[in-house]
Amino acid sequence: MNTPPRVALHPRTALPNGSGAAAILSAGIGAFALAVLSIAADKSALVKSSLNFYGPTGPLSGVTTVAILLWIVTWVILEGRWRSRTVAIGRINAAALALLGLGLLLTFPPSPTSSKETCPPQEISNHQIALVRVYEREQGVCK
Repeated sequence: MNTPPRVALHPRTALPNGSGAAAILSAGIGAFALAVLSIAADKSALVKSSLNFYGPTGPLSGVTTVAILLWIVTWVILEGRWRSRTVAIGRINAAALALLGLGLLLTFPPSPTSSKETCPPQEISNHQIALVRVYEREQGVCK
């Protein structure tokens, strides 16, 4: 009886996934950075003025430029460190997804609950007070 020769199977070796993991994680970091920089530019006059790279677009030009640079620099650093390694891709994906989700949520910050927070206090002149009193007398509010 002829039996086929037995072929020794080599154990599977894991392919390095570091390059893919670096790209995925850096994308999450970049998305989160974009949201944080956007909020910082809206809330801080110093950040707003320092991120104003091109006048017609305002701080948006700096926000996007810095976020893209941070994404690329993070990708290059992680690629250099993880290129030939096998990393825990599940944890990397979870972290990247969490950062992406936070970035998405932060691009829609909660609105102020009161109009007092958004309107600066105004000085009221004596003329305005007099006009209000005349109006109130005409309407019969004050006598």
